[in-house]
Amino acid sequence: AASVPHKSEHGLVRLNLQSADAAAAAAQSCLATLSAMGCDPARVLVAPMVRGIHEFMLGVAVDPVFGPVVMMGEGGTLVEVRRDTVSLLAPFAEEEALRALRSLRIAPLFDGYRDQPALDLAALAQAAVALGDFAWRHRSRLQSVDMNPVMALPRGRGVLALDAVVELEEEKQP
Repeated sequence: AASVPHKSEHGLVRLNLQSADAAAAAAQSCLATLSAMGCDPARVLVAPMVRGIHEFMLGVAVDPVFGPVVMMGEGGTLVEVRRDTVSLLAPFAEEEALRALRSLRIAPLFDGYRDQPALDLAALAQAAVALGDFAWRHRSRLQSVDMNPVMALPRGRGVLALDAVVELEEEKQP
């Protein structure tokens, strides 16, 4: 449900389901939870399990003075605890995004660590640039974007946004 931004906190994310029966049971349970929360009509999305190297977040907040501010950093359920993020004013180039990402505390993991392959940092930077460009083009109506998690895949295989919330406001008058 779009009105529930942190689905895992409400037991609405189910992983490693091994059969159609398990997926159906999880869907029924999620629908019951959503209904109890007043989310009608309640809907669920069933998707294949994605395994990546690391979870990131990409987000935008539109500042009334500076315009779209893009945040990038470590994602997942601990994003508010770890607070390993950087911000850039949109629009910006891929090189700026790469430099900002390399300034994160988790940067030593980007090129591979022990048995983990290098992640597709270029794809993450390109996604951040695309998000910034989108935010710049739609800054008159866009309030915020929260993409979390964004799963980084091995180098050359891209990134995949697994959840996103986009908040719009009424058209601003010039």
